Amino acid sequence: MQQYRGLLRAAQNADAALNDISRAIEGSRLPQREDLGGIFRLASPGADETTLAGKIRAYLDEVKQAGSEMAAPDLSGYSLALGRLEDALVEIRRAVRYAESNSGFHWWIRQRLSELGVDGLHVITKPGSSRTFKAETRSSFLTMLESVQSKIYFTPNFLATAGTFRLLSVPYRDGTQGRWHPISLGHELAHLRYDNDWMKKFLSVQGIDVNTPEGVQQVVRTARERVKDPTAACEPWYMIVIAWLVETACDAVMFHYYGTCGVNALRSYLEVHSPPKWSESHPSPQMRLWVLEHREPNPKLSGFLDSSLHSLERLRVQAYQHFAPLVRDAVIGELSGEHLKEAVRQTVAADARKRRGRGEPPISSDWDAASAVSSPSSVESGLVASLWVEGDPVSPDGAPLQGDVVEEVASWERRVQHAVDFLQFQHRFLSQVSLEYRESDPDDFEVTNAFHVSLDGVRADERATGRPSRDVRLGRHFIVFRRNSAVSLNAVSGKGSRGIQEMVEVGWGEPFVLHPQEMVLAVTLESILMSDDCNAQVLSRSSLGRMGLLSATAVEVQSGFRGCLTLELVNLTSIPLEITPGQRVAQIVPAAICGQPHRYDGKYQNQDWLPRYSEGIKDKELKIIGNLRERE
Repeated sequence: MQQYRGLLRAAQNADAALNDISRAIEGSRLPQREDLGGIFRLASPGADETTLAGKIRAYLDEVKQAGSEMAAPDLSGYSLALGRLEDALVEIRRAVRYAESNSGFHWWIRQRLSELGVDGLHVITKPGSSRTFKAETRSSFLTMLESVQSKIYFTPNFLATAGTFRLLSVPYRDGTQGRWHPISLGHELAHLRYDNDWMKKFLSVQGIDVNTPEGVQQVVRTARERVKDPTAACEPWYMIVIAWLVETACDAVMFHYYGTCGVNALRSYLEVHSPPKWSESHPSPQMRLWVLEHREPNPKLSGFLDSSLHSLERLRVQAYQHFAPLVRDAVIGELSGEHLKEAVRQTVAADARKRRGRGEPPISSDWDAASAVSSPSSVESGLVASLWVEGDPVSPDGAPLQGDVVEEVASWERRVQHAVDFLQFQHRFLSQVSLEYRESDPDDFEVTNAFHVSLDGVRADERATGRPSRDVRLGRHFIVFRRNSAVSLNAVSGKGSRGIQEMVEVGWGEPFVLHPQEMVLAVTLESILMSDDCNAQVLSRSSLGRMGLLSATAVEVQSGFRGCLTLELVNLTSIPLEITPGQRVAQIVPAAICGQPHRYDGKYQNQDWLPRYSEGIKDKELKIIGNLRERE
């Protein structure tokens, strides 16, 4: 009886994990949530007989009714199988929690899967160490289900659905940032299309059929002749070469999307996190980079073959030397088409580098809106290219960058990340609006990620004529107050707001609920680039003001300010108010300066695309003010 109770408890725990994952996905901001919703649900709500606990309970009832006529089964294997399944589900729940904070990156995952022709798969990120980039070529969830299939029966339809779920492991801190798109969105997602089966088909076209004993023996005989060593063992060396060529195919996908900046990203990653020699699963870093950097016909692997290699090692390298350029060209030729426009990528990259040199963010006026709609990956790859510029400042001795250089690099990374996130909004927004409609009412349907503000007016493009005012849109990050036990806030005594506030992320098109008399910190979608000859006022939109939404304080933007604006939004009504990222929420109006112009250089300068917490406790006079209190 104790064994029965343990088995039922294990089943109930696994059911709870499945339900927890389903609820988390349905309540998340992930663009894949509708596709993922049914993967972890064994049955529709209320159908208890098909849950794990229901299945086990029905089986135990059957054993009980049979009584002495049926031998008592050994249930230890069932409990162990369910425990392993629960372990896998807990890991998936951890991945869902991490993925929820990277919904923008997951939109790009879905976009890239569609371009690679594997949009039937559903991928979410999983946090890993700084060296971890790895996409599952086979679903670990499905593998775990199959391992317990002999103990617990799952329907073929459920197993097939579970097989579409994959995890993409990325570094916990920065794996979803634009700087590493070449590795994650380029190389790793390519593994879902270019696998061993694809490579075997490719080799068969080259006249080598590794699926038949005759083909293998033919390869081995040829290999022995090539290395002039009749004692070469008949080992599965060709499987190692296939693994190497699969890595090369995925490198070629990365090169197709990101060009030389992808090579720079790969080199940077391999120099730190890859052993210098080859392994059974990967060619050496030198060999991988050689394939991408030498595009001439029949390049030679100079320096890779030496007398220290035994015959089979020489054979592998020679086979790789022959087939790797063929694989690279076949993959790039297969992907060439409408998804990537080289001219757009080069133009966006060149303009972004110029902006970087002037201390400005990438600006959407530098790329055609039509390209954002038809080929967003072309714009995205151009933006990412500006993060991997040849000749970036480095210390002479190769030591880590220090001081202002580090901050400049980090600031540019944040600006590119903002531009890539805006590009997603621009693509989705303009895809739903016809060109004729946009031209008929440009104020409502023009979107930009930056405004230039001067006494000549407000301009999305510095070459255009300025307007007296422009509406600014709402970004998708908010800082909210947590319910807590804090008695008060007091900047003078050092009681800042960091401990009782938190950042939340909302997906494009998803409503954010602002409750009655509640204040949140929001952020503008656009960066504001103020000239030195004017200030600006940020005013609430009257249409939203009549609904009770007020842009409350800090309405003055000083001359010389650059960055996104933090908005203090308050709901003055008695009922909840929904606001949606991308919505026009306020307007900015230039204003003349009285007195001597003073360029802003305060603590909120160069604010990135996230709302900024209060820095009031950093005011220098606060310590003096706090000491004014008379003491006995």
